[in-house]
Amino acid sequence: MLKSSLIKSLVFSLLSILSLKLMTYIVNVLNFNFLIKIGTGYEIFNNPAFEYPLLKDIRNLIFYVLCLLILHKFGYLFLYSDKFKYLTAILGITVAATTIVFQEYKGWDLNPYCQADPIDNVLNENFNIYETEYKGIKPGLSPIVWVSLNKICNFTIFGISYSSHFYWVFIFGVLFAIKQGLVSKYIDAFCLAFCFNLSFVHSIRSANYGFLLACLLAVFLIRENKKNSYINLFVIFFICALKIHYLIIVVIYFLFLNKHLQFLIRLFILNLIYYLFQLMVYQNSTINYFEILIDGYLLNELEIKAGIFNPVTFQFIQRIFENNLLSYSVLFLFTIFLFKLSKSKETKLISLSNLFSRNKTYDMNYFLLIINEKNINLIIFILCFVPIIFYTLGSIFGLGKFSELFHIISVVYLVFNLDKYEKNKYAIKK
Repeated sequence: MLKSSLIKSLVFSLLSILSLKLMTYIVNVLNFNFLIKIGTGYEIFNNPAFEYPLLKDIRNLIFYVLCLLILHKFGYLFLYSDKFKYLTAILGITVAATTIVFQEYKGWDLNPYCQADPIDNVLNENFNIYETEYKGIKPGLSPIVWVSLNKICNFTIFGISYSSHFYWVFIFGVLFAIKQGLVSKYIDAFCLAFCFNLSFVHSIRSANYGFLLACLLAVFLIRENKKNSYINLFVIFFICALKIHYLIIVVIYFLFLNKHLQFLIRLFILNLIYYLFQLMVYQNSTINYFEILIDGYLLNELEIKAGIFNPVTFQFIQRIFENNLLSYSVLFLFTIFLFKLSKSKETKLISLSNLFSRNKTYDMNYFLLIINEKNINLIIFILCFVPIIFYTLGSIFGLGKFSELFHIISVVYLVFNLDKYEKNKYAIKK
């Protein structure tokens, strides 16, 4: 039975990849102007949000709020059907294909680690590799991960390099992990992989492997919560070794929500051994790495204003108050408020994750932890359909600075409605 399930998930993932490849050929042949705009996110990234007409910006925000109010009242009628998922899937694969074809600069998060000069000095005690940057992007991964990525950058097979084709690896892994570990319906897996909070689109642009790692983290945390396994432990350790800030999500999930202290102790021991090993091999570089962590790397996100691409709640608050202490205080009170309203582990996770200020869209794939058979349609609508439709329209017609509020509004809506929807007699049953 398990073997059959694995084969089905594998075939589904491969067919989805072939569909995406076919779509890239189609959009490349068509070469319509609106497809180019979607692929480059032209009106979102090329035209400043503050230049977008204020009245239109307010109109878009009011429209979204009204849609959520209608959904709150009559959602069981709309979400009972899977029809909206097919539109979501079509938009998702179209946006992905156009981004692959028309986005000229891909891999900005990977490129700093592919440069030879810094990594050649990883053993040099008089050189701080973390003071280097590439096109304004500073590195933030541990020395051993940096060395590994640098080797992968130069890896080619049959003339195909990882640095030019990383997104095929990412989407295959996510499709397979979601279908095998999270959902039963193929359309659900497809929507989540291609559209979930625009994580794949951002991953194509950035080459950040958080898109795949955060998905695997969600799958294996759920597996571990159901049944203890050393396989789960080592996979989660490996993921956190590649991105240390995922430890925050593991602690939230197992310490505050599921009371699995023994697992956290084992994970801490593995991480301690791992970083002691790095200290022995790359002493100076490892010390420099922890210095940037202490200086606030885990607490500070890139200061970008990319609208619906940006799920860092703290930045929205910071732009209002322009004071770190006051902003953190408001964020803490906002999180406590949402946490008090939360009744399930899923909504408590949504609430507490607002404190996680290293969020990017691909990192936010850990939100897959909140999915179950009853709330899947609501999740796909709020975190897949809404972002992909706004991104598509925004790329063509533009979006204003208020689009940054969509994430907070969506989070609040989910906290208020996720538990209610699961208990609703109209909730979709398998």
